[in-house]
Parts: sequence; C-alpha cells; structure tokens
Amino acid sequence: MALRSSRQQPLVLAIENLHWIDRTSEDYFASLVESLAGAPILLLLTYRPGYRPPGMEKSYATQVALQALAASDSLSLVRSLPTTQELPEEVARLVLAKAEGNPFFLEELALTVVQHGEPHAGATVPNTIQETLMTRIDRLPDASKRVLQTASILGREFSLRLLGALWAGPGGLDPHLVELRRLEFLYEQSGADEPAYVFKHALTLEVAYESLSAARRRSLHVAAGRNSRDALRRAPGRGI
Repeated sequence: MALRSSRQQPLVLAIENLHWIDRTSEDYFASLVESLAGAPILLLLTYRPGYRPPGMEKSYATQVALQALAASDSLSLVRSLPTTQELPEEVARLVLAKAEGNPFFLEELALTVVQHGEPHAGATVPNTIQETLMTRIDRLPDASKRVLQTASILGREFSLRLLGALWAGPGGLDPHLVELRRLEFLYEQSGADEPAYVFKHALTLEVAYESLSAARRRSLHVAAGRNSRDALRRAPGRGI
C-alpha cells in the first residue's frame, strides 16, 4: 500500500518513539526498508539512544543525532516560559546544569521549581526527568492525580468517554481535566470525532503509569478491556 501510494505522489511516513515498537510492527518496517531504494518515500523515525531501528546499515539510511541546546539557548527557553520569567539567576543556572541541554527536561525542571513555591538559590532540583515528572505528579491534588494515573492505562491518546467509564473517584472529571490542562500534563485533542485528550509527552504517560500499584494497574486494565469490548458490541454492524 505504501509503495503503491508513493507512485501517485511522494509519501512521508513519520513514526515517533520507535523504541516502544512491537515485534510485528518492527517486522513490517524492516520489510518496508528493503523496498525503499528508488521509491519516493521519506521514512522518518525517532527513537531513544540504545535502540537500533532496522535497515540502518543501508546506504540510503541517514542517522541524525539531536544535539543538546547550548547554555544561551537553554536559558532563553527557560525564560520564555510564562511562569518562569522571574526565575532567579542562581536557580535558572542550577536548572540548566541539571537538564544538560535537554529541552523537555529544561521545561519540566523549571515548572517543578516554580510550582514548588517561591524559587530561591537553595531550591531542590530533581536529578532526572523521571524524578522531575514524579515530583510534579505528586504535587497534584489527590483526585487530579488519580485521573492522570487512570488515563495512563489508556495510552498516549484517549477518549473522554472511555476515561469516564473507568473513573470511580469523587465528582466529575471536568474540573480535574481543566487542572491537568492548565498544568500542561494533558492537552485536548482537536479535530477528533469525540472529546479526546493527549498526554503532553510520552514520558509523562510512562511515569504516571509506573506510579500505579500493580494491583490497581491490573484492575484498571481489566476495566478498560471490558469497556472497550462492550463498546464494540454496541457499535452498529459490529459483533464479536
């Protein structure tokens, strides 16, 4: 299908976070790479260090390593965030030293320091991006934290309908989703057929998921599977 489509017009396939790929999908890309020579297809893959995608030994494959931001660019990024514009110079430099030019780490560290209270030179700055995200998640109100953890069961993108089916906490979801959007854990998916949300970053999803106890994780997975199955049964013209 991809090769046939590319004969009509050039085709770009962009795949993010390839380090989480399943075996069947990886086999597909390995097969596709073998057919790319001469085809008007740009296959763009992003992945973390430590993973090697199929076909990198090909003469038509190019690897581009993202370089860390320079100190001046890192400081400009931190200063550009609306809530961190008044961050003291000493704290900003500490954030820069810990983040080592990683844009996502820079942003999350700066937000963590600001949301902790009045930033000062002795402020505690987490050492890793996972610690930073966990610190921010732990500072959420209990109900909002539970919403975020529940949503992590459903993947990077999820529907409000399915999240509502899993939610067993007090009150409705709306106030907590507003808070999670305000703090930039989630954003609303535009153009979807039904109300849907997306985790701002896959690492946010990963840390929220890992913060669940094994027992609660299992029960939420069971509930999510049951609700997905019931929705399929109710769909017109569908059956199991």
